[in-house]
Formats: sequence, C-alpha cells, structure tokens
Amino acid sequence: MDALTQCIEPYTSCSPVALVDTLCLDGVRRAADSLKRAYDHPDDLEARENMCLASLYGGLGLSNAKLGAVHGFAGTLGGITGAPHGAICGTLLPFVMRANVAKLRRMVASASASDPATVLPSTVAQRAVEDHLARYTEVARIVTGRPDAQPEDGVEWILDLARNQLRIPSLRKMGVTGEEEQLQQIIQGSAKASSMKGNCIPLTAEELKTIIIEAL
Repeated sequence: MDALTQCIEPYTSCSPVALVDTLCLDGVRRAADSLKRAYDHPDDLEARENMCLASLYGGLGLSNAKLGAVHGFAGTLGGITGAPHGAICGTLLPFVMRANVAKLRRMVASASASDPATVLPSTVAQRAVEDHLARYTEVARIVTGRPDAQPEDGVEWILDLARNQLRIPSLRKMGVTGEEEQLQQIIQGSAKASSMKGNCIPLTAEELKTIIIEAL
C-alpha cells in the first residue's frame, strides 16, 4: 500500500512533475492490477514484478515531486503506534483522498461566489483546482477500470481494497485511542511534516482531525 500511495501522492500533489507523471500512473495501474494478487498468491511472479515496479516508480515520483497528507501523518503515527508504515499509509489513503476531493469540489462550487474562504492558497494558485480533480479522476478510472469513474469512486475502491480485501487494521486497532489529547498530538506533529506541505491543498487542523477520526 505504501507503493500505491507513493504513486498517487506525487501525481496529485501541489507540485506534480511531468517527468514522473507517466511513471506514477503506470505504477498506480500495476498496483491496482497486482496488489491483491500478490497478497493472495505470493508465488505469482508477474504480480510481484508489477509491485516491484510500482514501488520503483513511486520512489522516482517522490524524489522528483512531492508527497501529501498520508505521508504527512505517517511519520507521527508511526512514532506513536509503532505500526508498520505501509499499513498506516493503506489505512489513511482513502480518507485523505476523500478529504482532498471534497475540499476541491467545495472550492470549485464556491469560486463563482468569490468567497474569501475559498480563495486558492499561493501554493496551488498556479494550477487550477480543476486540474487536481482531473488527476483524482484519472486515478479513479485506472483503479476501477471504469472510463466514467469519478474521484469518489476511486476513494471507495481503495477503501474496499484496504479494509475488506487486504484487511488492513484501522488506526484504533493500531493503537490510536481517539482521545482529544492524542488527536492534538497527531495533528500538531503531522502539520509540521514536509510531506504535509506537498498535499494538493492545505488542510485545516479540523480537517486533519476528521481524517484521523474517520480512519479509527
């Protein structure tokens, strides 16, 4: 799941790089096709090769572009819980995607009203919000195999993969209690992470809190 996340986050980050966009998308495609196969059948060499390439492409992606909120959270959560990095990423990925897509849609809907609360931050002003949504749409169409899929469909596909097919435990089962003091520790630590600054749009403390609560 870390390999899949490291292909999706650079592609959908606030500073995607054309040089690695194609590699990231090919990594998403290979992981969508092979992650469950490799999990069910470790001796499936084609599936394992695809996952190796997805991991490589994700590494090239993060080295040239940026990551996002999943990895922004992952370091802090790993330190608190001791849970495996890939499991943390797999649990968080659909909820971070959901938060990003929902906020992007709100920004599009509110743009015509010139609401100051929805003015694009300087880190993403150079790129239209529609471009970020288009990137999430492309990810959704790759993972679902549906040419008409929308970003929300991709979120649900990844959530089903992580929770139901790969049976990755929730954050609560990893040791996150959901108590306010711990939530604030997670939010404050994660907000400072360099990866968090690569998220396609800045997320407020309340939005970060919602992601953690949904992933419990």
